[in-house]
Amino acid sequence: MTKNIDSYFCVTTTALRRPEIFEQTLYSFKENIYEDISCLKLYLNVDPLPKDESINAKMIEVAKKFFHTVKCNFSQESNLTKALDWCWSTADSNYILHLEDDWILKHPISLMSIKEMFENNENVYQVILRAYGYIYDKSPTSPSVIKKKFYKAFSGKFDYRYNAEIQLRNPSILEIGEENIITIGEKPIVFDIGSPWREKHGYVRNPNKKFMIGY
Repeated sequence: MTKNIDSYFCVTTTALRRPEIFEQTLYSFKENIYEDISCLKLYLNVDPLPKDESINAKMIEVAKKFFHTVKCNFSQESNLTKALDWCWSTADSNYILHLEDDWILKHPISLMSIKEMFENNENVYQVILRAYGYIYDKSPTSPSVIKKKFYKAFSGKFDYRYNAEIQLRNPSILEIGEENIITIGEKPIVFDIGSPWREKHGYVRNPNKKFMIGY
């Protein structure tokens, strides 16, 4: 079942310089995905927070514990939308397992079973790993598996001044509705471990979700 997984998937991840949190995230996905994901190529964008370049080497070290092939971009500015755009513009597989560096997976999943969900319904663009209890009718950027038609439609078209999730609702690029989304888990199966770190270090998200300012 795992023989050809790298023929279909790669992994994309946005991250800050938080190797201890990054490692927890990758470990949780390694342990809870049925297939061996170490053969997949990882596309990793690291934004420059905290402002200590010496941490960059540790981020690569952590990534290579879990993936044989790592392509990394060390951004010169902290901008989550720009980070996402680099990941999606650089990746080129049929499907991406898109992560953020501070969500852990606590429920077993199978990437090949998710692939069958796409193949059984050509209108499905995104399979979301549930992070919240509400019904998803729009695309989030939290952990999910995304079809190439979806992520390539938006890559290269993001306005870096604004929140990426707001821009994914732009019907002039690609109409995304409830019929294009499948959510795995009746209850949340991925959990945020980054918020306490952000609060401790003073990185507060802009209360106006439209704008992509701060973390």
